[in-house]
Amino acid sequence: MSGWQVIGIGSPFGDDRAGWAVIEQLEQWTLPADVSLLKLDRPGPALLDWLNRDTNTVLIDAVQTSNHPCGHWMELSLGQLDHSNDLSSHGFGLAQTLALARALGQLPQQYRLIGFCIPPGASTPAQSDLSVAAAAGITRLTAWLAQQLEATSAQSQTATGSGGVGSIGSSSRSDRSRR
Repeated sequence: MSGWQVIGIGSPFGDDRAGWAVIEQLEQWTLPADVSLLKLDRPGPALLDWLNRDTNTVLIDAVQTSNHPCGHWMELSLGQLDHSNDLSSHGFGLAQTLALARALGQLPQQYRLIGFCIPPGASTPAQSDLSVAAAAGITRLTAWLAQQLEATSAQSQTATGSGGVGSIGSSSRSDRSRR
């Protein structure tokens, strides 16, 4: 297993474009050669076509919530996505798709699910532009993610093991939520 695929999930509507915007910004960075970038439009179960047990994967998706300000982002577990009260993957079944991938043995061995907070109603067909708050959060998330991917790539080239402080596969922080 080597390299990472980063999948931005979204739609063309307002702040729901967050996952796509992260991918668009990452395309401007010089990333390790073993990183691939992909934008998907509300894939639902078709996401399974892009998941592979042997491919490290980062999934970035906007989540509608009033518990955190727009632009805040956090790493989520499947359990958090499944059992959240005021957190939504805006109706296209990401939690169910990832649970199905796990049941089919198709969930990547190493993955990160990043929820990018947007307010309820911030992704209607009448909206096409990102809000100022979402754009600022996307820039912060992109910079952090690019640094993590670079560190992971450098570490995999020099280390005989996997993981470690500074890799995308682990964290020395107990609170992995970011603003």
